[in-house]
Amino acid sequence: MVTDAAGLLDELERLASLDSTPIADLLRRAAILASRLDFAPFKAWVSNELNGYPDVIALPGYRRDIGGRLMVQLIGPFGHRMTNVPVPLSQVPDEFRQRFTKFDFVHGVAEIRRMVDHAAARDQGALKFQVPQELGDLISIYDGYSTVSIWSEVSVHSVADILEQVRNRTLMFALGIHEINPRAGNLSASDPHQVSAQAAAGVFGRVFGSS
Repeated sequence: MVTDAAGLLDELERLASLDSTPIADLLRRAAILASRLDFAPFKAWVSNELNGYPDVIALPGYRRDIGGRLMVQLIGPFGHRMTNVPVPLSQVPDEFRQRFTKFDFVHGVAEIRRMVDHAAARDQGALKFQVPQELGDLISIYDGYSTVSIWSEVSVHSVADILEQVRNRTLMFALGIHEINPRAGNLSASDPHQVSAQAAAGVFGRVFGSS
């Protein structure tokens, strides 16, 4: 329970600085701050990060166009197989290149955490996404070899970085509000001493403007 004069902001700053704090727990506390500030952009960001984004258009930059690569398993003469073969981009038709080598993540932070942990538990360095076999049929890397299976891989570190971006932005926003009024986290939206929407917008713009 927050009881001291600047409790909520202090708690947010402390928790955001600890790698051990689950991002979903951090955001639930950030939701309290968003409510007390009654600042719509921060409310929306917290809600979207917790519950997932409604569409790709709403995504901040750190969730967009995360690079991946196409991989294939090949079979050739006398049943010879080659596994985990990277597909050169020159082999990928233009209309498929963006779709299967760049990824947008609309998922809530808890689901992203599960994806990362699932891969780590299997000692996998990448998340795998199936690709229609029809694309594999269009790719010819080595003469005499055909595609058995095809998939996309995205580095686990790249996906985990989404969570770090959320952690860092929560911390920076809390610090920015703290600089204006250390007691803001304990005040109601109607309190005359609460941080104004204009001041909150200034902090939000600095923290999220390049998202």
